[in-house]
Amino acid sequence: VTVELHNATAPYAVAYTYSGVDLNTNGTLSIPSIPGSVTGSYYIVIKHRNSIETWSKLAFNFSGAGPFTYNFSTAVTQAYGDNMKLKGGVYVIYGGDFSQDGLVDGSDMAAIDNASTASLPGYNPQDVNGDGLVDGSDMALVDNNSTASIQSIKP
Repeated sequence: VTVELHNATAPYAVAYTYSGVDLNTNGTLSIPSIPGSVTGSYYIVIKHRNSIETWSKLAFNFSGAGPFTYNFSTAVTQAYGDNMKLKGGVYVIYGGDFSQDGLVDGSDMAAIDNASTASLPGYNPQDVNGDGLVDGSDMALVDNNSTASIQSIKP
C-alpha cells in the first residue's frame, strides 16, 4: 500500500509519501522510518492498487516522540466521512476501484468482467477480493460497490 500524509489545511497537499508499505494479513502496517522532521498534524491517507483511497477522520498529530499509532479498523468513524465497511468484526476500506479514479463504477466493472471471463490467476489489480483469481466473486464485489456509489471522501 501507499501511505500519504496530507497537510491539515486546504488544499490538503501531500506532505510525505511512503510507498510499498507492507500490509500484514492481520491488517496492520508499519512505517519504521518516519523522520523526526515530520511534526505537526496531517491527514493519514491509505491507497491500494484497487481500493478506494481512504482518509483518516481528523488530522493526526505527529508531534513528540513516536511510535505513532492510528487504527482505521476499530470504528467506521476512524475514516473521513465514515467511508469504510464492517467485515468480519473489523472496518475495512472499500475495494473495486480498479481505475483509481476515486469511484467504483462501470469502468471498473468492464475491466473486472474482461479479466473474470479469462479467469485471470495471480496477483492482479483486477483481483479485488485478493483470493488470487479474478472471477465472479470479484464481479459481485465491484457490482455491489458500484450500485452503492462507493467513492473516495476527502475533506
